[in-house]
Formats: sequence, structure tokens, C-alpha cells
Amino acid sequence: MPGFNEVFGAVTAAAVYFCAAMVFAFKLARMPRAVFWAGLAEFMMIIPLGYLFISGFENDRPFAYFLQTGLMISWLCMMLMADYIRQTDFRKTKWKVISFTVWFFAATAGMLGIAARAGGAWLAAAIVMFAAMVVLTFTQNSTMRRQ
Repeated sequence: MPGFNEVFGAVTAAAVYFCAAMVFAFKLARMPRAVFWAGLAEFMMIIPLGYLFISGFENDRPFAYFLQTGLMISWLCMMLMADYIRQTDFRKTKWKVISFTVWFFAATAGMLGIAARAGGAWLAAAIVMFAAMVVLTFTQNSTMRRQ
């Protein structure tokens, strides 16, 4: 039976996927205020991720665990800096968009590894949430590109 930190990690992964999916869904619906608030909710995932990162030392987690949580935390910090603090429009520069997208998918896919620690059912739920987020990501991207 998975312990508290394992289940907490799986729930955090699902919450990250849900928040990201909401950002993309609200972008599709052209609801900028909802995008703003969903993005802030997504950034707030840094709190449970920070807990997971720190508790990883106490629970003797492998290097991959720190890489997975660290990638997610660093991506959230970059998103906060670019979209909320500096409000830079980096999405008009192709290499920046590609770098940001690769970082996003590396970070979110890494969260599957965190969810896997809780066992098969939690991993299956996280995979479904991840897949829904990916579909919304590419739907939103292709829709925005056509305009």
C-alpha cells in the first residue's frame, strides 16, 4: 500500500495536469481572465511540489525523483516570470516557443514518474489526465495558429 507521500505525489501530478488542461481549455474558449486564474492555480502547484522535493530527501528518493520534481518546479517558476511578472511575449519567437514546449512536456511527463510511485491505479488516472492535457494542448495550439 502506498504511503502518504506517494499518494500526495500522484494527486499533485493530477492537479498539475488538471490546471494545465484548464489553461488550454480557457484559451480555446477565449476567456482571458479564466486563463489568468487557471494559470495562477497551476503556479500554486509549486507548494505541493516543493513539499515533495524536500520530503524526497527524508524518504531517500532516487535522483530521477528530484529531476522530475525539479523540472516541474523550474518550469512553473519560468512561467510565472514570463507570463505574470515580466509579462514578456516570448511566444512570437519560434526557438523560444520550442524550448518552452519541450521544457513543459519534459516537466509534465516527469510527473508521471511521481504518480507511478503510488501504484498502478494512481498511474492509470495520471495517464488519463496527462492524455487529456496533451489533447487540449495540441488542440489549442493548432486552433490559435490558424487565426
